[in-house]
Parts: sequence; structure tokens; C-alpha cells
Amino acid sequence: ASTTSLVESYLSLESYDKAHSLINKMKKKWAGDASMLVCEARVLMARKQHEKAISTLQKTFFNDPNNGFVCYQIGLVCQDASKIAEASEWFEKAVSLAPDLIDAHRLLNNIYRENNDPRFLLSYAEAITKLPGFAPLYHNLSSAYLSIGEVEAAGDCLSKAVEEIGRNPYLIHSLGVFRMRSGEMNSAKALMGEALRILPDNVRFLIDLANVAIRLEDYEEAESLLDHAQKVEPYNQEIWAYYSILWRLTGSSKYEWLYRVEHFVQQVELPFKSTSANYLEELSEHLLSLHTATKDPLDQSVRNGTQSLGNLWRHKHQLMDVFRGALDESIKDYIGSLPKDLSHPFLKRIQESYRVSGAWSVKLNNGGFHSNHVHPRGWLSCCTYISLPGSVRDSDSTQDGWIKFGESSLGLGAREEVSRTVKPREGVCVFFPSFFWHGTNSFSSVESRLTIPVDIDPHS
Repeated sequence: ASTTSLVESYLSLESYDKAHSLINKMKKKWAGDASMLVCEARVLMARKQHEKAISTLQKTFFNDPNNGFVCYQIGLVCQDASKIAEASEWFEKAVSLAPDLIDAHRLLNNIYRENNDPRFLLSYAEAITKLPGFAPLYHNLSSAYLSIGEVEAAGDCLSKAVEEIGRNPYLIHSLGVFRMRSGEMNSAKALMGEALRILPDNVRFLIDLANVAIRLEDYEEAESLLDHAQKVEPYNQEIWAYYSILWRLTGSSKYEWLYRVEHFVQQVELPFKSTSANYLEELSEHLLSLHTATKDPLDQSVRNGTQSLGNLWRHKHQLMDVFRGALDESIKDYIGSLPKDLSHPFLKRIQESYRVSGAWSVKLNNGGFHSNHVHPRGWLSCCTYISLPGSVRDSDSTQDGWIKFGESSLGLGAREEVSRTVKPREGVCVFFPSFFWHGTNSFSSVESRLTIPVDIDPHS
């Protein structure tokens, strides 16, 4: 497992030669070990050598045709190569052989959802018949129901799970989330509290119970829960996002210290070095070709739109090379503009070097928007506007399609506040800390709104 983790670390830094060297060394020590072949395939996939990666994994699969994890890995490679139908087939094999592979279920059902496949969520039901006592299956099925607005189905699923398995803390907590979504705050508080007593350091439980406490205006309890969570996961951006709500609502001076919106939110016109006068139009056409889905993805902020697959930062294409060069230059300038402050959760993490941990494209259609959210595992985030409809370009009076900061996903009514709005402009990137609450206003147009959001992490 330590070798696998080190390989993944090298891949995140795009240190492919180091990863390859380590794998070759380990293969001599553990000849024929399936985990080493999986690591080798991961490096090949990162280098966009998809056929070689699939070939490597298929050798392993034919030697061990009952290995669901290997099927899952082949599915990942196929998906990264935009072979969605093949990816789906391998994920189906994976969950059939290993019904407890939750990540395979998630990816398979996301494919089903995005492509209007009638088998959406069926894999969970089939897996539950094989593993009726495995709580994560119920937990993830209920989360999927909630993400598509099937609130009653989510509640039925969780109630059945508690009957079948008993008072598992994850199921009890999920039932609490369901009650919160249904507006039953006192019931939600009791259930989440019960789960937290069993697993007192679970950060997800702590954050969600703080969410309920804020809704109930029990700010002292919320702060105590967030303080506990912050000690367990100091770099979890969601915790600081909830602190920002709490400190604003309580009038604390810590809000102004934490949430320096005028300084931290910056608009930058990217310095594209392209010989083409129509660079953005060409990039737009290329990005649109990567949007193969027909529905918005599960568990994302996108509403009435689609999202590209994989990490665009590793996407080898001349148009993307130009984009990378321009964004790299602007990231360095943004980071260079920040003051050092070892007491601040954002500023204390500044390093001279950084890595792009995620980059993807979002296409919003008529009526589309991003629901309010944060990026829990990020540090610095940004969004570049590639193509905008006329209704967004001419939106000074309506703010259609604008990005907004500060308003949360809690639905606090009169207690919510938008701290800043920014009008999108083609070729302009908006930078902000990953813990900032952000979303977008909807817009009306037959033309789509095309962006490239990016997450950035510091590393020394």
C-alpha cells in the first residue's frame, strides 16, 4: 500500500519517470504482483498511453478473472480515454465480481445518469441482494437519490437499511442528513448526535451537525463542533467555509480577517500566447467535443449542464498547452500578490511551487447554473470563461450568469448574504480561495456558457 501511495504522489506531481523507476524496482522484488501491474497501468494512463495500460491490466485480469478491482482499473483507463461504453462494461464486471467496490458503483451510475441509461442505480440494488449487511451500499444509494432530488426514496432506503443492519453510525448519520434536507431539524440533530457519539472524530459528522446547529441558530454549539473538526483535518476547506458563515452571523471580527473578499477574489485576463486570432473560439470547439454526456453529473454543483471527464491539465493538445502556459503565468502572479500570514488558513499555506490537482470543463445550457458550494480538498481555485452567450455578455442590469461569493448552500433565507458578484468575460480568469462559498446566477439563452474551473494545491 505504501508503494501505491508513493506512486500516486509522483503522479499528482507529474513525476512520471520517478513513478516508473519505483515500479520497476518493486516488480523485481514482487514479480507478478497484481498491485504493481495496477501501478504500472496508472503511470501509463497518466502518460496517455491508454492502449498499453489496458493491455497491462488485461494480462492481470486473464490471470485472475475474478479480480473485480482490476476490472475497475481497466474501466478507469477506458473512461480516461473517453471510451465510455467500454468503461461502463468494465465497471459492470467490477461490481458484479466485487459488489463492495463503492467507487466502481459511483462511476458506473454517473455514466448511467449522464447518458439516460435506464439501469441507473440498479447496481446498488443488485449488490445489496448479495451483501445485505454492507452499510456503505445503502449509504451511497441514498446519497444518489438525494442528489437527484428523490428525497422520499432516500428516506425509504435508509429506513430499510437501519432495519436490516441496525444502528450503524454511517446509516444513522445519513438518516440525519435526510431529515435535515426534509426540514426536520430536531430529528436531524438527534440522529447526527447519536452517530457522532459512536465516531467522535468523524469530520463529515462534525461538519454536518454544525450545519444543523447554524440552521437552528445554536452558534456556540456550531463553533465547538467546527473547532473539533479543524483539529482533526486542519486543511479541510469546508470547515473554514462554515466558520465564515458562523462568524458573519455572530458579527465576529474573525469574519473580516478570514474572508478578505476584495483582496482574495481577483480577475485576470489570461496572456494567451497563440498565433491564432481565433484562439478562444478554437479552444471552445475543442472543449465542446469533450462533453459527451447529456445530463448534469451526480454530486456536483452543475445544474442543467455537463462536465468533461478526467483532468484537463494532463490533456495533451496544442490548444490546451497554450491555456496551461497562460494560466501558469497568472497563477504565479496571483500567489505572488498574497501576503504571508502564518495565522491565516489560506495565507499560511503559500509556497513558491504548486500543482494543479484538478481541471475540467463545464458547459451550462439554457437556465443552467452552479449551486452554491465550496471545494473541500482544494487550496486555491479559479474559473476561466471560454465562451459566453449574449445574454451573459449584456447582463449589467440582470447579472445573468454572474459568479457570486458568500451565499451558502444552507438556505438561510434573510440570514444569507452575497458578499461580491463578478461579471464573466471571455478570456478572463477569476481566482478565489477554495473555501469561499460560490455559485452562479442562471441565464436564458440557446447558446451555452463554457468554462474551465481549476483547483490548485501548494507543495514544497
